[in-house]
Amino acid sequence: MKLLSVLDAARELGVSPDMIRKVIRAGRLRAENLSPPGQRPYYVTTPQDLAAYRRMPKGKPGRKPRGP
Repeated sequence: MKLLSVLDAARELGVSPDMIRKVIRAGRLRAENLSPPGQRPYYVTTPQDLAAYRRMPKGKPGRKPRGP
């Protein structure tokens, strides 16, 4: 199984690594932390999980788009 680092996922989506960490912490992108407890997290995700994140609706729920 191919694993993608935070940097790889950020490059795939055209966003910053910080944005990827943010969506992982928010639970919107499934990832696994490979670091031992007490150390800085090293997250990895799969191409399938990244594809599922891409299919998620964007924007904040319950908010209407601003009109002209």
